[in-house]
Amino acid sequence: MEPVGSGAALECEEVNRLLRFIVQIIAGVASVLPLLLYGHGGEFLEARLEAQDGTLNLRIVAQYGDNPMIADEAEARKVLADAVRIEVGTPGKNQRLDELTPLVMAPRAARDPGSPMPKTAEDSSHSDKLLEASWTWPATEENVNFLVPETSGQVVLFWMPAPGEKTPRWSLLVPGDRTPAIFVKLPWWRAQWVVWAGVGLALLVTIIASLSLRRRKS
Repeated sequence: MEPVGSGAALECEEVNRLLRFIVQIIAGVASVLPLLLYGHGGEFLEARLEAQDGTLNLRIVAQYGDNPMIADEAEARKVLADAVRIEVGTPGKNQRLDELTPLVMAPRAARDPGSPMPKTAEDSSHSDKLLEASWTWPATEENVNFLVPETSGQVVLFWMPAPGEKTPRWSLLVPGDRTPAIFVKLPWWRAQWVVWAGVGLALLVTIIASLSLRRRKS
């Protein structure tokens, strides 16, 4: 007998494979066709990441209402709560963003003017149906990855501002996709070697104090 739910799981996997195939085709022609031709911008979640002074600032925007993927604000909040996850430290182990620091959700008046998604005449009519989740985290590792959970039904336009360049760096991620490693320049006092040096110094002090006590007792 086929396990209950296995059919649904297989169907979800097939849908994810199809999405991944479509996005791979899109990526192959990215240098030729404008992003606008890939679909209506509202059908993507937009995730903007900035890394400054060792701190990651991520803003994820969802359009709801007339979006076939997100019906209303309540659903938008549910989607944004686990839109992307972070992989840091142990390879292959990812965490929800709110496991590190809280996500703050609030309405957004308009799309980010720096977004790689070209502006359309319809954008102004959707301005009251945008919800943003903002997330800030002081990084503890120099290399991190972001990924879209396998269970998500959303496509994420993930992008980073690129100062000095005409367009930001961007990629479309379907469920199961992850970004390349993103380098985060940590402040010197948060760098790993400083942490280990502090631990080593603490151990050394403990050993010296212990030896001193033994000598006094003897």
